[in-house]
Amino acid sequence: MSGVNPGDYYIVNSQTSPSGNVLSINFVGRRTPLIVSAATQFVTQRWTVSGDPGTLQYIVPVYDTTLQAGTAGNYVEALSGSDYTWYITPNGDGYQVTDKTKTHVWGINRAAEGEKVLVEKNTGESLQVWNFNPA
Repeated sequence: MSGVNPGDYYIVNSQTSPSGNVLSINFVGRRTPLIVSAATQFVTQRWTVSGDPGTLQYIVPVYDTTLQAGTAGNYVEALSGSDYTWYITPNGDGYQVTDKTKTHVWGINRAAEGEKVLVEKNTGESLQVWNFNPA
């Protein structure tokens, strides 16, 4: 794996919920933290990645392409703007989504529906590893 090619994806955590559900990142609204929920392949769970693998890339909700995944405090939110970019780097059987400094990553506190997607220090935990499944 060299990185994620541009395209549309469902971004799912490497861990499943206690009930066995695959947890997909879900867009729930502008300036609202992204959450994970059971993968349903609804349009709110589809994300467009643009930019070359190995470089800073944009992650945009298909539901509202005027927004980008960006940092708001300790959370990832869908924000207006044009400079929210991320490194998507291979990590084991998936990828880590890291900030420009490569010190903070996307993660969740526990593998459960409704958990907010955090921007947190990289600890190498599996809750910080994501799979990009083609939409």
